[in-house]
Amino acid sequence: HTTSDFAVLCGDTVNRVMRQRCAVAPAPVKALGRQTTAPDFRTVRKVQVSELGSLDEVPEGGEITATTLADSQETYSLKRYAKKLGISDQVLVNDNLGGFTDLGMKFARAALQTEAGIIIALLTSNGGNGPAMSDGVALFDAASHANKAAAAGAISDTTLGAARLA
Repeated sequence: HTTSDFAVLCGDTVNRVMRQRCAVAPAPVKALGRQTTAPDFRTVRKVQVSELGSLDEVPEGGEITATTLADSQETYSLKRYAKKLGISDQVLVNDNLGGFTDLGMKFARAALQTEAGIIIALLTSNGGNGPAMSDGVALFDAASHANKAAAAGAISDTTLGAARLA
């Protein structure tokens, strides 16, 4: 870009004032997950061992029954998202209002917006049931994962309690 692309910002107009800059804040949707890191773009495997479930009552003299565990994994890999902005040094010099001093903030907001959009698209995919997991079942499934209400209902203390429990 050159100064002609930003005539209002770099022009010689009296009483120009930049709009208040927005603060960068992470999207609330990020609180739904756990943050982790990946060292590179190769597939990451997150391994887990199943839960035991409920314990059985053992009456006096009774036998303790055996149970079993299973392991499973979910995989993911990093993807790269970016944009670039080419501006001339004259634009930076003529920017006496500081319109480009917050480019880092603009790119940070764009990154956070992109990240939030990806998370929301993932969680709402598959008709709102989330992506298919390694077991072939959607992330949100009442029968297999016990993390979704079996039937829809109006928002109430009862349905919210069931949702929190799931």
